[in-house]
Amino acid sequence: MRVLILGGTGQLGRSLLEISWPEGTELSSPTRNDVDVTKTNSLENCLRDFKPDYVINATAWTDVPGAESNPEGAMLLNAEAAKNMALLCKEFSATLIHISTDYV
Repeated sequence: MRVLILGGTGQLGRSLLEISWPEGTELSSPTRNDVDVTKTNSLENCLRDFKPDYVINATAWTDVPGAESNPEGAMLLNAEAAKNMALLCKEFSATLIHISTDYV
């Protein structure tokens, strides 16, 4: 099983990387410098290269004051990027697991 964790440097992503995964699970957790989830082509290249069975979306703009001062950026990450992940996961036959909080 191949699992791609997006947002692996955040609190949730780090916790996901620390859990005990079934033997044989191959994990990939690229940094935001490696994959910009707000850019469809960057995300598409990542999925094409890694060929995940599952994609876990642990990305989010959780800085409420920052989101209020930059609503376009927050919407781009929290809504548009998530939508593009869903569409690309469908295209690449990967199951998307999207995790959200009340901060999003």
